[in-house]
Amino acid sequence: MPGALISGVHVTAPQTWLIFTVIFALLVFFAVKKLPWLGIACALLGVFAGSRVWAAQQVAPDEQLVVYSIPRRSVVGFWQGAAAEVVTLDSLPLTETERTYRIVPGIIQREARRVNYHAGWRSCGVPARVAEPGLVLAAWRGLRIAIINGRLSGAHQPVPVDAVVLRRNARVQPADLAATFGTRELIVFDSSCKSWYVARQDSLLHQVGFQTHDVTAQGAFIVRPVQ
Repeated sequence: MPGALISGVHVTAPQTWLIFTVIFALLVFFAVKKLPWLGIACALLGVFAGSRVWAAQQVAPDEQLVVYSIPRRSVVGFWQGAAAEVVTLDSLPLTETERTYRIVPGIIQREARRVNYHAGWRSCGVPARVAEPGLVLAAWRGLRIAIINGRLSGAHQPVPVDAVVLRRNARVQPADLAATFGTRELIVFDSSCKSWYVARQDSLLHQVGFQTHDVTAQGAFIVRPVQ
């Protein structure tokens, strides 16, 4: 049992067991009318409250940019402590199943209190601009990412970024990526890329000097802003 989601309140597995134990102690107290059982219930409630406060303090300063591994989808999350903006780049909302199995576990782990979902960049508060057809540049908390789903025209000056995300089998050549971004940036294949495309591009990119991350095979890509 990884945790539970109850009316927007997220509890971890240990916290769930604490709740069950409190309920059990209260039931015993009402059955036998002995004060020690009430004391146990109150003590466990105090432990539960303390665990919530401790968890909130641990996650408060943590910031993450996440490229999720969701089959055939392009989804990016911007986490600031217990709040997040989750953006589906293909402008189609996540299904309830996709949220439950791919997003909610992270919500429970971080005890998130505010998670906003956006279909496309327009309603999201993260600054992003279309530099050219098929190329979006986004900036968040000092991090800069390029998201590519088409060709690169090569008509602009080199762009410094922290990561380049390829989606929908973007038709880009390693030489064009190197000319536009340099080879120090990590190339991320998101879950909308086919396996044959990743295998082919991965080999070509490594020959040029790029490092790569395939979220389908390696799990979500996570990067944190430099403090």
